[in-house]
Amino acid sequence: MLALVARAGPRYSPPVNVNLRDPTWIAERAVVFVHPDGRRCGGRIAIGLPYMVSVEQARCPLILEGLETFPPQIAGSSTLQAILLATRLAARRLHDFRARGGRIEYPGEEGGGEVELDALFGAPFVE
Repeated sequence: MLALVARAGPRYSPPVNVNLRDPTWIAERAVVFVHPDGRRCGGRIAIGLPYMVSVEQARCPLILEGLETFPPQIAGSSTLQAILLATRLAARRLHDFRARGGRIEYPGEEGGGEVELDALFGAPFVE
């Protein structure tokens, strides 16, 4: 006789102390965006603490401050997928900014110089 056993899926617990207006930033880098028209804008690249919104969906805050005006919440099926997708999206958007003639530099107090996206994100993220 074949018996079916119900598997317990992952338990969902609502996010604790998740403030969408002021996320907990877990990784960030100060930069200067030099736009194709020469305009310089201080900014930062930051990834927030990923959190579960339901049993099947997680989100991860991402900000490219000085380049974009609205910080997106990147969705994934787990917190791991959400943070990896956020990192990949940041790398792609920065790569696109450079491809359109922009530059990304370190702040002057850190010696200036161009940010190498391959070194910052690793070669697999920047294609």
